[in-house]
Amino acid sequence: MRAEMIDPRDATEEVDRPTYRAIFYACATAEEWRLSDAGSVLEALAWVQQHARGRGHGLWAEYPASHGGVGLALLAGQDPFLRSGDVEAPVAGS
Repeated sequence: MRAEMIDPRDATEEVDRPTYRAIFYACATAEEWRLSDAGSVLEALAWVQQHARGRGHGLWAEYPASHGGVGLALLAGQDPFLRSGDVEAPVAGS
């Protein structure tokens, strides 16, 4: 990990209540949920953990992609499509 001090004025937008995506997976199946109006990322993560039911899971933030679709940024959990050598995001409380 690298850390560098930045000028906070470079941020052009902020989203107070971002939209999240929860993905649960087991074997070859996946179930995706869109979470909106969460009070915080911690609330969204708690929802994911409460609904995991023993399945692998991850929490992503949605953002508008440059091509007009939806981009996803992994915040916590596991991405079942990681390639060997990639790093998983930590899950709070584990």
